[in-house]
Amino acid sequence: MHRMARLADVVVTTCASSGNRALLRGLGPFPVLVLDEAAQCIEPVPLVPLALGCQSITAVGDERQLPATVLDRVACRRGLGCSFFERCVRDGVVAMGRGFAQLDEQRRMHPSIAEFPFAHFYGAGVADAE
Repeated sequence: MHRMARLADVVVTTCASSGNRALLRGLGPFPVLVLDEAAQCIEPVPLVPLALGCQSITAVGDERQLPATVLDRVACRRGLGCSFFERCVRDGVVAMGRGFAQLDEQRRMHPSIAEFPFAHFYGAGVADAE
């Protein structure tokens, strides 16, 4: 498995597993992290690959969908309930045209189903694909 991973152009793993040295032995640092469902990812999660030398993060997510899940009330009060993605958007780390892009066309839902999220969450910024 390690030989195959070393020959791969892309290694797919969870953020937590990216810190498993036995699993990823010999791969070296990851230059790029693609963090899917980043709006559900609490802030400490991407610290594992970042601590191992990751140079760049592409965070994919939707802060208007499922939030980061933290069950401990004390942790929530101290800010852990905010996702990595949400904090980057809210604090201006990224902004439209400056490291941030928003979907403008959706292809996942039938237009009649998409009416509700468009009306209540996205406004006129997203259209149905033809």
